[in-house]
Amino acid sequence: MRIKLITYLKWFCIIAVLSILGLAAVTTAASDEPQVSINDKIIYKGYKEYKIQMKNLSEGAAVLFTSNNTKVAKVNGKSGIVTPVNKGKAIITIKIKQNGKSYTDKINITVKNPYIKMIASISELTVGESFTFKAKTYGMDGSLKWSISDNSLAEINSSNGELTSKKPGWITITSVCKGIKANCEVEIKVPFDKYEDIWSYTIKSEFPKMVLYSVEQAPNHNIYVSGSENENAFVALISPEGKLLWKNTYGGSDIDHADLLLPLENGDCIIAGGTYSNDGDIKSSYGKCDYWLFRIDQKGSILWSKCYGGGGCDFMECIIQTSDGNLVFSGTSFSQVLMYATVYKVDINTGALIWQQSYDGSGSEVFKSIEETSDGGFIATGNTYSIDGNFIFRNKTEQSNAFWISKLDCNGSMEWQDCREVDEYNVSFLGGIATHETSDGSFLSMAASYDGNSVLYKYSSSGRLIWSKELELKAYDYRWQGDINLIARTYDMQLTEDGGCICYGYSYGGTLIKLN
Repeated sequence: MRIKLITYLKWFCIIAVLSILGLAAVTTAASDEPQVSINDKIIYKGYKEYKIQMKNLSEGAAVLFTSNNTKVAKVNGKSGIVTPVNKGKAIITIKIKQNGKSYTDKINITVKNPYIKMIASISELTVGESFTFKAKTYGMDGSLKWSISDNSLAEINSSNGELTSKKPGWITITSVCKGIKANCEVEIKVPFDKYEDIWSYTIKSEFPKMVLYSVEQAPNHNIYVSGSENENAFVALISPEGKLLWKNTYGGSDIDHADLLLPLENGDCIIAGGTYSNDGDIKSSYGKCDYWLFRIDQKGSILWSKCYGGGGCDFMECIIQTSDGNLVFSGTSFSQVLMYATVYKVDINTGALIWQQSYDGSGSEVFKSIEETSDGGFIATGNTYSIDGNFIFRNKTEQSNAFWISKLDCNGSMEWQDCREVDEYNVSFLGGIATHETSDGSFLSMAASYDGNSVLYKYSSSGRLIWSKELELKAYDYRWQGDINLIARTYDMQLTEDGGCICYGYSYGGTLIKLN
């Protein structure tokens, strides 16, 4: 028995050794096959050529290189030197005959344009602070040179990119190598404990009646200001340093006003307001007072001017630019003694009407805010008196002023709506002022009252009320001083990055409330 066991062990060892030797032979044979050193390579247009490196290539082996896309990368058939031609992708095929055998391998070539990448940068800097910007070149040799757009605000070392800030403002940092540039913008700020007026500017008028309605900063940091001057609409453009670049009046011979501003990425600006005129810059009119939109370039010249509305009076409430680049605005239209909410979509390049929708009952309605939603539709908020017509509510049984929220599709047709009556929270007036879509697809909506109390609602994407919360932003109730003097008022609500929201208003001073 012992002899048999020893015999078995000997045979097992012999078989194991032979298996290992065979595997090693196969592995050695595979590793001896000729092949490219790497399978993917990035090269740059106008930069160095690349020579394909081979492994296990025997002396006397026959090699042929070919490219499947010579418009992107050419290759020398014998030497394997690849020349980048244009941005794109190509496959270089290598056919090899060696020791009587044939082999094929491939390498993927990606051709890119040379570029510079910022590897150390910031977007904000405090006056007096320094920072060294760094960048890396791809597809070119040579040293980087640094510059800034305004030497009065900061200084930069042209060789090493060290920036020292001097005055508050916006500057553009540029690094360049062989004509290729990389930019980044930096805002220089005053230290928090040393804030003071940077500049002030008074828009002067020879007329006694001037009102400012809107101020918006354009992407190039210039500041658009709009309003009414002697019953004409006016727009002014002010530089970031507080210098008046130009001021123009617009409209016709009757009352015109520029209420809202929407600066565009190219520096143009959409002005939204109202007009009683039917001459001058007003090419057509529909009623006593119309919605009025016009677009101006950076010099204040009108590119187009359009009116919209019905036979009565129309008053603009808000305007947004949609994801397709066009415009949507909401407002209120008056017809005899009733007012109803309207939403319009117009072409941003011509002002041509794309669609319009009206939402009315036997009472009065208004949309105070509108926002585009992730599905391409809209969420609108305001208030309503109606309980009939387009309005069928679960929570409103008699005609009274109430908070109103409505989900619209991409053409303005109503998908769902809801309202909440004032006596739910015992406030004197309840109207929607802002609604925002949250990251989970639901909606947070703020309703405000004239006595300072506010209510925050959360709705599901299908219009189901999830919860509501009353917020007390007031320190005192409103006071009667001739007309009503609104002492406490909620102005807006904004979402925060942590999924909560900030509500703000005033009550003998500003008030902020942060909610989760």
